[in-house]
Amino acid sequence: MLSSSFTYAFFFALVMGVHWALRGRTARLVFLLAASAVFYATWSVPFLALLALSIGVDYSVGHAIVRRPERKRLYLATSLFVNLGVLAFFKYADFLMSSAAGLGELLGLATADHDPFHFVLPLGISFYTFQTLSYTIDVYRGLQRPVDSLLSFSVYVTFFPQLVAGPIVRAHEMLPQLARRLSLSRTEAVEGLTRIGIGLAKKILVADWLATVVEPVYAAPAGYTPWMNAIAVYAYAFQIYFDFSGYSDLAIGSARLLGFRLPENFFSPYLSANITDYWRRWHVTLSHWLRDYLYIPLGGGRCRVFRARANLMITMLLGGLWHGAAWTFVAWGGIHGLLLVLHKSWTRLVPPGTSRARAVLGTWLTFHAVCLSYVFFRSPDFETAGTMLGALGGAVDSGAVQAAALFALAPALLLAYAAAHRLADRARAFRPASLAQNVAYGLAWGVLILLLATLAAPPAEFIYFQF
Repeated sequence: MLSSSFTYAFFFALVMGVHWALRGRTARLVFLLAASAVFYATWSVPFLALLALSIGVDYSVGHAIVRRPERKRLYLATSLFVNLGVLAFFKYADFLMSSAAGLGELLGLATADHDPFHFVLPLGISFYTFQTLSYTIDVYRGLQRPVDSLLSFSVYVTFFPQLVAGPIVRAHEMLPQLARRLSLSRTEAVEGLTRIGIGLAKKILVADWLATVVEPVYAAPAGYTPWMNAIAVYAYAFQIYFDFSGYSDLAIGSARLLGFRLPENFFSPYLSANITDYWRRWHVTLSHWLRDYLYIPLGGGRCRVFRARANLMITMLLGGLWHGAAWTFVAWGGIHGLLLVLHKSWTRLVPPGTSRARAVLGTWLTFHAVCLSYVFFRSPDFETAGTMLGALGGAVDSGAVQAAALFALAPALLLAYAAAHRLADRARAFRPASLAQNVAYGLAWGVLILLLATLAAPPAEFIYFQF
């Protein structure tokens, strides 16, 4: 059930109606849990058992840590083993086996041919695993009290608007909301509807259309001209942004209409002045998770320079692997790790400046670096990535005018991107105050729905459903 489909619209309208018709916090929580189970079951009924396993283990571990603090390391290890073990089994078993076979062949060792398992990846497992682990680790650190209600914890883990692809919600952000009395004002309703409208526009009018350009080129890059390859490289950067941020908008808007607030996940990342700034704006809930539960425990930046840089590289390499079981994702993470290391080293030598020219140049360079790194993220293998990058080089070498046009493309795209964000921000800030404004707002929604229905590209699954 795609969040951008009419099926989801009908499902959500039904859930919202029953949710607000019910009286009593417990009745609403029971209903939300049931609705979330139905939502997930539309993809897979058997994998609901994995959700239940994660919920049961981490709920129990949280209480065990407080009851028996002298054995809390053992309990935390149990949570890590179960959650990461299930994730590794379904997501990385084939990758690890094929990598081991390849290494054996490279070393000249006799290895049997690897017969892939072809496991079906449980939808959203990477997201809800990180979500439940953050709860257990926070309880272990003394930052979170174990939740008393198994029902509340279950709703926290399975909350359907963000279950499949985030934002990754921390316990301290969601559990207090589940314990309080819910309400929905007219202003909050407008806020939620507007956010859903923005998310639908991003997904249907931008991301899905860009997919019709990107997918054929990456499927057979040698069959297209260098310029078409170059267009696909930059088109993918916007496809993944509008696709993923569109999903986040839909999740945040849906949650708002149910009386909850989810954390923001994007802050105009392609307008970042440098690569460090980019990771403060892109997939923010994942960036914060990696920082708090991986980078800082490794030692963070409060150690010798070499160790700090190594911690950063390890974090980004594992962050790349989190996205998918392929060396291309590891390469993508490694590229960003290297860029972050280079930027931090640069700022040690050259103090940060505040000039507008420096900021514009930094944004331009960062945007190009991010777009080029996505070649490895999107390519199914290194051969495809090499072909795409080679074709991109061919576009640059095709002539001075063509090369200048290619590099001038970035400012034009960024200006359009900034204009789109400004328009979205104004839409989010709008609050109808009179009857006339409410009528105009309703008509605008009708026009948007008609536009989405008539101009929609062939529907495409959200990109981050694959991770």
